[in-house]
Amino acid sequence: MLLVPYKELPHWVDFDRQFCDLLQRPLNLSPDVLVVSHGARKKVNHVAELLGLVKSDSRNITSSIGFPTPPKREPPFDYLGDVDPFPLVAFDREYGKVTRFLAHAHQGEVIARFDVPLKLLTTGRYLLRLESAVFDGIPRRMVTANLIHTNARWSRKSLELSARTATSSHHLDLHLPDLTEVVHALLRTSAGDARMSDKGILGQRLQQLGLVDHLTFEVMPVIRELTTPRSKELVRELEALGESDSTRARLLDIASTWGGRAERRYRSTSDLKSNLSPQAPALAETLANAGWLDRGFQVRCTSCRLRSFVLLAETQGAAVCPACSSTQAFAGPSGPEVHYRLNGLLDRASDQGVIVHLLAEAELRRRFDHVHLLPGVDVRARSIAEEVDLFGVCGGQVVAGEAKSSADQFTVSQIDRDVGLAEALGADTVVLACAEAIPKMVRRTAEDSSAKAGLAVEFVDPTLLGS
Repeated sequence: MLLVPYKELPHWVDFDRQFCDLLQRPLNLSPDVLVVSHGARKKVNHVAELLGLVKSDSRNITSSIGFPTPPKREPPFDYLGDVDPFPLVAFDREYGKVTRFLAHAHQGEVIARFDVPLKLLTTGRYLLRLESAVFDGIPRRMVTANLIHTNARWSRKSLELSARTATSSHHLDLHLPDLTEVVHALLRTSAGDARMSDKGILGQRLQQLGLVDHLTFEVMPVIRELTTPRSKELVRELEALGESDSTRARLLDIASTWGGRAERRYRSTSDLKSNLSPQAPALAETLANAGWLDRGFQVRCTSCRLRSFVLLAETQGAAVCPACSSTQAFAGPSGPEVHYRLNGLLDRASDQGVIVHLLAEAELRRRFDHVHLLPGVDVRARSIAEEVDLFGVCGGQVVAGEAKSSADQFTVSQIDRDVGLAEALGADTVVLACAEAIPKMVRRTAEDSSAKAGLAVEFVDPTLLGS
């Protein structure tokens, strides 16, 4: 393609011959040249004459290389004018030369050394594009390209850099960020002064300890059954009962059950079977093997009337009441029965609703590669301070979303808020996670709201269990 200033063309000495020399190439085509202009259409034929071209007798445009190689085109060369060139150039171009090389890559640094495959006769600059599996899972955003190299940007699937032609080989020192670094860089770009929320700090510690590897929808009922009731549950129970005299005895029972924080809730294997399912003890044992549940026996003291949980490691010798030190017996239908209790950190996280945040990450890891989520972040988006339950990277996409323990918490206003926040944070996908099955009506509402915002939506709930 040549751009020709038609007013100056008559003064270009010998340009017509030089131009015709370019047209002598081995191609099967008709015509040889398209002469087009947007602002000087009346000058097209005159410019063609100055270039030594003759008007083509055909209006058809054909072009092919052919095999074997056709002979070179010879003058006179023909042209067509007043042709819309857009259909001929509206396609993705692939150009340049490709070379493959081995590079030493590890988390943090990549050293790339290779010979330049393109030999240019003059000095200057050209584009260098790198493709590698080490870039998989990194969202194609300018901030992530700059993490790898300050002079880089994404072009389709490639990392593109500007390079000089002065040398015959390249030595590139690249930084390979892990997904944690990628997520925090994306968050800084979209939310500025964002910081981990209280729930996020708790969830992040559980991530570091490996809880995500053991979370499934099957174990969630066991965790909920073993979660120690908190004061908000006491208030809820009291409000439901009212203040009549007939409920006074019941109030005392509730206060006894819910009022203290001294001892965590525990359940026996028979309790888990009767309250949940026959498989519940096996699920509890799996969590205990991973260190998230304590195993122990129960002591029902006949002296002080207290019930106590005694860790299995502390059951050497005779059973002793931890409260009054009297000798007792371990409780059970026909001898000592194993009881289970959440460890303190998991118990606290379950009460705060953080487990659903981590469960969402666990399920997304099963569906996608390259997943890393922050389980709770305080952000400033849409000019107000808000909390997002989930923010991170999933399969090369930026995701943001909400995690709820109960499906009825996903109201229309809640969904609009979640989708709007995800959009404000520059996410590609909004995630809605729930410990219960999300109803079809809620799904349709979320899909419609996400589509209007140009976002995809990903649901994480027990719907696919057993399918």
